[in-house]
Amino acid sequence: EEVIEEVEEEIIEEVVEEALPETHIIEMIDDGFSLNGTLSIEVGETVEWKNVRTGNFNKAMIIGTGSCGQVKSDFFEPGESFSKTFDKELTCTILDGVYTTQTMKLEVK
Repeated sequence: EEVIEEVEEEIIEEVVEEALPETHIIEMIDDGFSLNGTLSIEVGETVEWKNVRTGNFNKAMIIGTGSCGQVKSDFFEPGESFSKTFDKELTCTILDGVYTTQTMKLEVK
């Protein structure tokens, strides 16, 4: 009976994990984003920008442009993150608020 309960719990956990929308992690590295190019996600999914920077300029900040204008973080420290869940289709550019020449494109389908 105990084995059956453990198996049932594992199955329930797998179903719950499959049902949850995905979180995409983009690292904020010393010279911009860990991703060069476009991140394509589905409506309802989340993007988490994680600060892994070291050195003198180790803070991070996210600034969305165009249809991502509502995406804006405060400065966040190494080890901290900023997340946003996207609830509609859009395409936009995300700027690195510290290394302002660094950008990434986000496509929500």
